[in-house]
Amino acid sequence: MSAQTDPILTEILSKLKSSLLPSNSGGISSQAAVSSIFSLTNALEKTPVSVDNFHVFLEEVHDHLVNLDAAKKSALFRTIRFCLAGPAQVKTFVTNDVSWTVIISLEQDNESNIMERTQALKLMERVRKLAPE
Repeated sequence: MSAQTDPILTEILSKLKSSLLPSNSGGISSQAAVSSIFSLTNALEKTPVSVDNFHVFLEEVHDHLVNLDAAKKSALFRTIRFCLAGPAQVKTFVTNDVSWTVIISLEQDNESNIMERTQALKLMERVRKLAPE
């Protein structure tokens, strides 16, 4: 992410990337990353994210959404949901081709991804409320 992007989204991306590194290379545990991301996401409720920053964030996490475990995906879905403040962000969400990862999460029916499915449902509900067309 560039220097002008949202500091909260930059920190979330940093935690995500750090969780992908081995612990002996400075990485943090998956549980610690998810906990940090959830905490940081709470701040997004109070501070709206610009469409440009949201676009950059979605581009950065797009490939990660395909390969992440259920806990990290749920944290990213929650982050995306909190970034959606209006129809402009919903349009950005749809045009960045992220919605298919949400659909895949909803189609998987196993006990290991309950949080992922819950966050995916909440995300789609938010999209429906903000841009019903």
